Amino acid sequence: MIGTIVLFIVSALLLYLWIKRRPNNFPPGPTPLPIIGNIHQMPRGHFWIGVNKWSEDYGPIIGLSVLNFFIVVITGVDNVVAALRKDEFQARPDNVVTREKMFGKLLGIFFSSGEQWSSSRKFIVKQMGAFGK
Repeated sequence: MIGTIVLFIVSALLLYLWIKRRPNNFPPGPTPLPIIGNIHQMPRGHFWIGVNKWSEDYGPIIGLSVLNFFIVVITGVDNVVAALRKDEFQARPDNVVTREKMFGKLLGIFFSSGEQWSSSRKFIVKQMGAFGK
């Protein structure tokens, strides 16, 4: 009986670790624990001091896992500017909670991005300009 329970728990843990492993192209970083990730290693107080230490160990781009969310930390002004100029970082991040409340659509100027955001912004600027006259 106890052996079956232990086997089930170990199998479930291995399955969980296999499903939640890091993506192939994820940057290096401190080794996370199952479920909680790197939350126990997060610097307390002055966050940037801990990030500077990590950047010495792992390089300018650091990969973290916090409560099953993957986080990428970029250090150095040149690296941040180069990353923000790429197309991949031009849109707003996808917010699952907001998407669920909006029935799968990110509506309005505050929640949309890309072409929908651009057309919504043009419309609002035009209407506000007409309203002010």
